[in-house]
Amino acid sequence: MAAYQATGLPSVSLPTVNYQLQESVLPLLERFSKIYLWLDDDVDGQIAAERFANKLGKSRCLLVNTNIQNESDGPRTAHEAWIQGRDLAEIVQSARRIRHDEIMNFHDLREEVLREVMNPEQTRGGHRPGELTILTGPTGAGKTTIISQLSLDYCKSGVPTLWGSFEILNKRLAKKMLYQLAGKDLSKAPQEFDVWADQFEQLPLHFLKFFSTTAIKDVLKACKHAVYAYDIRHIILDNLQFMLSQQGRSSLDRWELQDEAVAELRKFATEQDVHITLVVHPRKDAGDALEINSVFGSAKVTQEADNVVIIQKGEQARYLDIKKNRHVSLMKL
Repeated sequence: MAAYQATGLPSVSLPTVNYQLQESVLPLLERFSKIYLWLDDDVDGQIAAERFANKLGKSRCLLVNTNIQNESDGPRTAHEAWIQGRDLAEIVQSARRIRHDEIMNFHDLREEVLREVMNPEQTRGGHRPGELTILTGPTGAGKTTIISQLSLDYCKSGVPTLWGSFEILNKRLAKKMLYQLAGKDLSKAPQEFDVWADQFEQLPLHFLKFFSTTAIKDVLKACKHAVYAYDIRHIILDNLQFMLSQQGRSSLDRWELQDEAVAELRKFATEQDVHITLVVHPRKDAGDALEINSVFGSAKVTQEADNVVIIQKGEQARYLDIKKNRHVSLMKL
């Protein structure tokens, strides 16, 4: 409303705090030859704005930066700018176009670098957009349990998530996650099912229908549609061996197939600016304490990954052992 009053331009706002532009809305915006995308002036907001521009067409989109003076305490949203008495029309007029996909200079990167400098909590550690994480651990260590809980936490904080379960049927995975959300075994309290199911249904969570052996091109085709239609930001694939099972004629073919799949996943994460968590089983001959070379397959699997996390079984407890992280020193949690 503030943007409309200040500029006279037709204005619409996202209905939720999640950065999602539903596919059903796109036809309503076809009539406009120029669209200003005014999202929060922080890392997440500007990443979402560029993602929306890809969806709407870069040639007609301009990105608005609220804090045009780059002040440390400057406004990050249109509402904050209005409260501070800033000239909203001037801010809109300073909007920038997106340049060619494959060409840029530091001027194009300057604002993004500044936002990362001013918002270190959004870029330090964790699951960053455009990266691939490998998660492994011995049988029974709880790989699916840990990643399903993590995905629930992300969904509750507004991160649209896509689950690809190639080993466990979706109905059983959904039941596990529903129990985790409720914090209890609902088979012992069935009268509470509808209450928790209603909450679960509101999460920005989607499931791939694939099960067991599936060609990587089909998986990525579905993932690309999900990114476009539902603004997915986190993709979980559990697990690589089941997804590629019964493909390839020999063990050598299967290793090459796995290397190609991981390379395609890494490329997809970068191009679509999403985070992919890929569960990979360890080698059968791996000892009690797993190392980075315990991950099944060739060295390319861990070389392509930005992060490698191993669930270790200690004598008294299990812990996450981060063996590789491109931006943070190695650590144990």
